[in-house]
Amino acid sequence: MQETSSHIKVAIIQFNAGADKELNLVAIKNLLEQAVQEKPNLICLPEVFNLRASKEISLYEAEEIATGQSTKLLRDFAKQHQVCISNGSIFEKVNGQLPFNSSILIDSAGEIVAHYKKNYLFKVKLKDKEIDESAKSQAGTDSSLASLVLNNNKIKIGLSICYDLRFPELYRQYAKHAAEILLVPSSFSKKTGLAHWQALLQARAIENQAYVIAANQWGVVDGFETYGNSMIVDPWGKVIAQAQPEQNQILSATLDLNYLQEIRQSLPALADMK
Repeated sequence: MQETSSHIKVAIIQFNAGADKELNLVAIKNLLEQAVQEKPNLICLPEVFNLRASKEISLYEAEEIATGQSTKLLRDFAKQHQVCISNGSIFEKVNGQLPFNSSILIDSAGEIVAHYKKNYLFKVKLKDKEIDESAKSQAGTDSSLASLVLNNNKIKIGLSICYDLRFPELYRQYAKHAAEILLVPSSFSKKTGLAHWQALLQARAIENQAYVIAANQWGVVDGFETYGNSMIVDPWGKVIAQAQPEQNQILSATLDLNYLQEIRQSLPALADMK
């Protein structure tokens, strides 16, 4: 019988997806092959990992969430290498309607164990650009708490996407159910990222006493510049891994479940919730 360890190894793939889905998928496959060499238990991709493009292209390229080309690549890879994967997100096809921006979690057998539709759609007016995600996708309404076996530990994982990060009530739902990991795949803008990215990630980690894993996009697409700086934050709020702002990068860290429990026991803030 395999011994259970309190340590879980996680890898983030920071990526600069463009408007050519085929090229993106080839690049992601190569990065996955590199990431798996470190023998992680979980690999996390950024929001819209397979395509960042105009509204017209995004709507045309939306896929069935379970059987589409992008998901098939990840499910096959997960099964082949016996590794769990967060897809970050893709645009999920909905007949006759705008797509959802959807995140899934794939187990080491290649099965989908969680499905989350982005609840909060980014809207901002900057000096030189206005962004409204509701023009390209529709909002989901439900949270998604997954249970996933990582290194023989049954782990509770809360799913979210990018702009959700600004709404602590979503993560509080996960904390009330003792989530140990919070996923925040993103395509976070450089403008707002410089001001708020790290502070928000640390806040979500501290207030929920959980590990926060945030794979981000980098680079400029259609006049929109993203921030990079993918991060893993521990339950005390310490940044234990951080990517560079402007490059494809594989980022890894080891999460310690005993350390997480020590924090929750020594400072029982979650137990004191009213």
